[in-house]
Amino acid sequence: MKNYLNKIIIILLISSPALGQVGINTLTPVTALDVNGDMNVTGKIQVEGSDDSIGYPGEKNKALTSDGTANPISWEEVKIPVGYEGGLYLTAVEAVNDRTGLNLSSTGSGTYTENQALSGDWTEIPGLTKQIAISHPVNKIHIQFQTTAQMNFSGSASFACGVFLNNQLKGVRVDIIRGAAGSYNVFNINGSFDNISAGNHTFKVACRGRTYSDTSGKVAIGAPNVSTNLNADMAQSALNIFVLEDLLD
Repeated sequence: MKNYLNKIIIILLISSPALGQVGINTLTPVTALDVNGDMNVTGKIQVEGSDDSIGYPGEKNKALTSDGTANPISWEEVKIPVGYEGGLYLTAVEAVNDRTGLNLSSTGSGTYTENQALSGDWTEIPGLTKQIAISHPVNKIHIQFQTTAQMNFSGSASFACGVFLNNQLKGVRVDIIRGAAGSYNVFNINGSFDNISAGNHTFKVACRGRTYSDTSGKVAIGAPNVSTNLNADMAQSALNIFVLEDLLD
């Protein structure tokens, strides 16, 4: 019986390399090792080895990643920026810019309320519309908007720009330009939105002229209207959107 068992073991050891493929719970393996079922690993997973050297087991904060079908997997460092409240992670960054801009007339001063519709004297900056997808209901969205405002007359001009979410006003700032024709200001809005519902949402930026000392004058937003002071590269508008979500909710 002992000799018989030795013969079986020898046959198995010889036949597996000859076939070139080993199947566990499958009679038709399609790779060198084909496992049909769950796998429980209690030791290290070592990759990038060879016939002459043992593979690399990875280090802390590294994960197995794919480099495409033509390349082997490898250990890569995982860098996920942590957000607020100890549980939010950066899941998307969107950046758009616009060089067309607006050329606004005076529409008079006034106040603006949250959820006001994007209509009337508000004019949308054409290239700053961006749709984002939210997957988790616990989230925080950061908005950064920057542009320039230039007047083509001497005196003063006030204007307003706002951030709209799904065509409703969510954040607004007003500013005043003073000086000679061609004077301009750099204008910024920073805002945050908490726990926007899961789904697709659209952000837009719109502006409006307020009160001008010259009622026939114009204020350019994100574009020059006195080219001796600004050009399109200097005046363009930019919108950055940072999406942080709770991946464990």
